[in-house]
Amino acid sequence: MMGYFLLLLALLMFGLWYFQRWSQAVGPERTKRVLKKAGIGVLLLAGVALAIRSGSVLMALLPVLALAFNRILMLLSVLSRYTPFAHWLAAHLAQRSNQARAGAGTGAAGSAAQPSSISTKYFDMTLDQANGVFEGTVRTGPHAGATLSQLDLPDLLELYRNASDDPQSQAVLEAFLDYRFGDSWRQPAGAGTSHGQSDDVTLDATMTPAQAYAVLGLQPGASKEDIRRAHRHLSQRLHPDHGGNDA
Repeated sequence: MMGYFLLLLALLMFGLWYFQRWSQAVGPERTKRVLKKAGIGVLLLAGVALAIRSGSVLMALLPVLALAFNRILMLLSVLSRYTPFAHWLAAHLAQRSNQARAGAGTGAAGSAAQPSSISTKYFDMTLDQANGVFEGTVRTGPHAGATLSQLDLPDLLELYRNASDDPQSQAVLEAFLDYRFGDSWRQPAGAGTSHGQSDDVTLDATMTPAQAYAVLGLQPGASKEDIRRAHRHLSQRLHPDHGGNDA
């Protein structure tokens, strides 16, 4: 008797497993229709078999079996209803995870193109590495909030003198002056090419490589050909015959 019971239990477990796989493939609506028809068929066959055998004990257990089958039917119906939801949830979570990874990768790639920036006591400076634009904002004083490109040379020189207590602020402003005006802002009043100075632009020997690149409008690591071309262009731009400085 125990052997039959174990065999029946094994068949039942296998049937449940197979039914779950099948219900995932066909969908909940079709599963419900098939279960109703199968349940009616099983009950009819069980009734016929019990009637033939005329077993009073089995006949007495028929309502219990019918109730158990109804419970199993409800359980399988619930499983078939929520299995597609579980698949959708897993797919949704996988999609969100892929989007998060893609977003992280895009953010990392975008951060490489962000402008370089530095803040000092008097200025906030930025260098756009994509196009070489060098800009700054005044933090304190009468020109607070103004961008350096909005100020003329006398105002910038006044800022330079007022920043004498902060060498870092003077250094970044000096780099901006070189970037915007070349070497001309360093020349004393009255000096110029008409007094025997060379037309070529020369970079101050005390400048750092980063400042020199900024003056030429280049990024660190530029080729020698790019440096020569930028230097030649800057010299032509500052030449008096091209509208440059003629102090």
